Amino acid sequence: MAENNGKPWWKSKTIGFNVLLAAGLEVANLLGQEGIVSPESLALIMGVGNILLRIVTSKPITSK
Repeated sequence: MAENNGKPWWKSKTIGFNVLLAAGLEVANLLGQEGIVSPESLALIMGVGNILLRIVTSKPITSK
């Protein structure tokens, strides 16, 4: 049987980063602060953050 060296999805820093960023933007919108970050800036922040987190990732996400 093959060894599984992955991790569950909820331990992914990349997924956590994206969820926290989306939640923070939604809270800002609910508080009337929409437009606090331009869509272009948000895309840059998410892109750079995801690239950096993928560079430091050592384990894949498993389906179990």
